[in-house]
Amino acid sequence: MLEHHHDGEEDILFPLLEAASGNAGTMQTNVQQHVAFHSGLVDLQAYLASVQADSSATSYDGPKLKQLIDAFAPALVQHLYEEIPTLLQYGKSHPDADVQTVSATFQSQVKRHKQPGIYRGMTEIIPFMTSCHDDSFDGGRWREGYPPPFRVMASVAKWVLYRPNRDAWKFAPCSFELALKPDM
Repeated sequence: MLEHHHDGEEDILFPLLEAASGNAGTMQTNVQQHVAFHSGLVDLQAYLASVQADSSATSYDGPKLKQLIDAFAPALVQHLYEEIPTLLQYGKSHPDADVQTVSATFQSQVKRHKQPGIYRGMTEIIPFMTSCHDDSFDGGRWREGYPPPFRVMASVAKWVLYRPNRDAWKFAPCSFELALKPDM
């Protein structure tokens, strides 16, 4: 999912932003940050696939999993902290850029760009989004900010869409009741 997100940025959004600003390379810092943790994600995916393929209890190695995550986590965390300020700075540095057109073009192209199959989108992406939503975050400030379709989607995720990957959701930070799990 993260790879899909970054591919969309690098292949669609960043070129649109650079064209709108007239400055090639404006988003290069974000691309370099993606590169910094990409190989670590690939290694993690390979390890998880090998564990999934070998269902014996001995194939899972907790310290190895931690080592793989620790190898790319600092670069990923740095990127996550810096990405939004970078985009906000873009708006300040390029006030004449037509971001409405960039947004509309991005949305239309995303629908055609490496879109995950409808089944994967329904059984992975929607439950993932829902299981990472905590209604009490920031004092509940965002609780009412989500439109009714999100509430419907959360209910459908809880009762239907989580099932194909139900063993994975136990690792999610929030419950399907949109609350932070007590052990988090």
